[in-house]
Amino acid sequence: MFLMETRANENSRDCPEDYEMENVGKGVLFMLEVFRSFVDAIKLMDLELKGKKFTWFSNPRNGFITRERLDRVLVKWEWREVFSNAILMAIPAVSSDHSLLVVNMEPKARGKREFKFETFWRDHEECSELIKRKLG
Repeated sequence: MFLMETRANENSRDCPEDYEMENVGKGVLFMLEVFRSFVDAIKLMDLELKGKKFTWFSNPRNGFITRERLDRVLVKWEWREVFSNAILMAIPAVSSDHSLLVVNMEPKARGKREFKFETFWRDHEECSELIKRKLG
C-alpha cells in the first residue's frame, strides 16, 4: 500500500521536516504537527527521495521563490521490507509547479564493470611487463 500526498489547496502545506522547506512562513507549523501525528498514528514512513530535494515551487513573490517537498510517497514498514530496493525519484517539473514522483520497484543492480584493453598500453614498459605476467 502506498499513499501519495499532493498539495490540494493553499491551506494544506504538509511537510514532515522543516529542512524540506525554504522561505516558508511560520504559520504552517501547526499543520505540520497534525500531519506528523497522523503519519505516526497509522505507522507510515516517508519513502526517501533520491536526487531532487524539493518537489514544488511557488511563483516568485518579492524576489523569493518558495520551494518545498510537498509531494511524497508514504508506505507501511512491511511494504518497505518487501520492496527494500524500491527507489523514489522526482522528475523535473515541465508544465506544472510540482515534480512527478516515480517509484522504481526494481532498480538496476550495479554489475561488474567490463575490462577494456587499450592496445597502446603495450607501448609502455611498465604495462607491457604487467601484461606479460598476468596473461602469460
